[in-house]
Amino acid sequence: MLSLNSISPKILMTHSDSKGQYCPYLVVAVFPPNLPHVIGRHYNRADADAEIRFLKRRVSKGSYFLAYEPASASSSEQEKES
Repeated sequence: MLSLNSISPKILMTHSDSKGQYCPYLVVAVFPPNLPHVIGRHYNRADADAEIRFLKRRVSKGSYFLAYEPASASSSEQEKES
């Protein structure tokens, strides 16, 4: 899995989906020479892996990775405030 330390914090999406459910699995796309970009978030790893398999079949020019973003105290506090 890809480490989130290598991804710019500016490109990370919110920690939850539209229903407010926490989604720790990130699908990251890399299209050189661009920076990695988060293109999807999933609640479980199986869904994230399925999306990566689909993308690799349909869009073969890019590289796709799975990243895990554990819940942190600061993100939990921010979600409670919103």
